[in-house]
Amino acid sequence: MANEKLIPPVKRTVIVLDHSSKFQSLSKQHIDFDGGGKKGKGKGSSAVSPVFKSSWTCSLEAAVEYCRIVYDIFPTEYMVKVVVSDDSAHIVNSWSYEQQCVPQLLKSFAGLGPPKDDNEEDCSIMHGLTSAVQCLCEPIPQNSKTNQTNSAVLRQDGSSASQT
Repeated sequence: MANEKLIPPVKRTVIVLDHSSKFQSLSKQHIDFDGGGKKGKGKGSSAVSPVFKSSWTCSLEAAVEYCRIVYDIFPTEYMVKVVVSDDSAHIVNSWSYEQQCVPQLLKSFAGLGPPKDDNEEDCSIMHGLTSAVQCLCEPIPQNSKTNQTNSAVLRQDGSSASQT
């Protein structure tokens, strides 16, 4: 047992995004076309009216940025699952390590599209919250580093033993 190294359990987070028509509204965040956030000075600058992002776009950007940071800093210690809620719950990615990456999130978000106008009466965040709780009850897929109890012992000879 002296030569065994205990791997810490994987910590999980589920992000629930509201995909209702309320998130079509414009936020106060605008898209910067000048490239530096500075106001153009001089004759060459054009007076373009600002284009504002929707609240949905800001929510997506925040979720993707959070996931990017977690994936970069804690690639094996933390897992993030994203659920989008409108008239039903849409699970964007799984707990598998292959889907714990930003390209998977972006591909899934592109398939969802923006919130729709006509779904207000059927939309409920409860669909997403229910799905989030169910996701947290799911076991993490087995891989070489962890087992379903979220811990394993690695021996220096390369073999492993489960810890419960």
